[in-house]
Amino acid sequence: AEASAAGAALAAAEKQRAEEERAAREAQAAQVAEAEKWAAFEAAQAAEEGRRRAVDAAAAAAAEVEKGAEAKRAERKAAKERAREEREAEAAAVARMNREADYKASEAQKQAKKEEKKKA
Repeated sequence: AEASAAGAALAAAEKQRAEEERAAREAQAAQVAEAEKWAAFEAAQAAEEGRRRAVDAAAAAAAEVEKGAEAKRAERKAAKERAREEREAEAAAVARMNREADYKASEAQKQAKKEEKKKA
């Protein structure tokens, strides 16, 4: 009877130990699953941060491109303005030369008329 009681106690202890090992394995598996969940969460956060940085970098690059395009537009506008001013200055110079030529021609006509009167 004592042997069977000792055998039963041993079997109960073995069963208890097996149960504790199973519980420990389950707890460890739960910890691993929790760690994997956190690792996946952190990876997702890092990916989102990377995406945000990429979007910000793309926006900054687009702003630089737009700034460059704006500078080119301003440069073209200034060149057109300079060309217009040069044309206006050239037209004014031509008009001035024409007025001077008209004045000289008029003076020459007056002089010719004076000379004509002297002869007459």
